Amino acid sequence: MVVKMKNIITFIKMCFFPVLIMSPLLAKGHHSFAMFDSSQFMLVEGTVLRWNFNSPHSWLYIEALDAQGDLVEWGFEAGSPINAMRNGVTGNTFQRGERIKVVMNRIRTGAASGAICFAQKEDDLIVRPNNNSTCDSVGIAARWTEEGWLENAAYLEYHQAN
Repeated sequence: MVVKMKNIITFIKMCFFPVLIMSPLLAKGHHSFAMFDSSQFMLVEGTVLRWNFNSPHSWLYIEALDAQGDLVEWGFEAGSPINAMRNGVTGNTFQRGERIKVVMNRIRTGAASGAICFAQKEDDLIVRPNNNSTCDSVGIAARWTEEGWLENAAYLEYHQAN
């Protein structure tokens, strides 16, 4: 009986110890934005379809043209609601039908998706629904404004992060 109990305890340790060691790595991997190309920012202009202001990450969806000129749905991952609220963003910040410009890091697969850095509304208000770990939205918005890229950039134009 004692031998069986030792075997059971050893088995449990062998099964669960690797899981305990790997758990922090798996959690960290979930919060990675490595799937987005942070070396450059891209401008997309379109019409808001919906704003999903929910945990763990909010998503902004707009209807805009792709590189071939076809109207498609673009999705932009934002920060968590608590981080977005620290930047003045709420669940009512984006309204269906409003025109916006989104500056984002595109997903590496080339799909119509990315991590939002900031958005500019029709009244020129800069909105920052990100968590500031993926981009310095204050600095990037200032640079895009100073360089005139928000006013003059060609649709889907890229600019280097540095």
